[in-house]
Amino acid sequence: FPFKLLQYLALGVPAVSARVGVATSVIRDRNNGLLAKSADEWRNGLEALITDADLRQRLAIAGRETVAASYTMERVAPLLAECLWYAAR
Repeated sequence: FPFKLLQYLALGVPAVSARVGVATSVIRDRNNGLLAKSADEWRNGLEALITDADLRQRLAIAGRETVAASYTMERVAPLLAECLWYAAR
């Protein structure tokens, strides 16, 4: 589970994430973050975040709202506990 991604979003840090796995269920491209698959998509996404203040602000707000609405401590804590349990085995 992308705990680090959720931390970034909760803190209002606009994120570019790989277009793979669970990240695609958290990030809605250009809505609450950016998804990238190719090197060009990564470069374009990072460049957009650097140069477009409105995009940064919109993604930061939407990211925080996503975490607040869908990834509460009550939902995430059991997932984290399960990950730690498997790691300790």
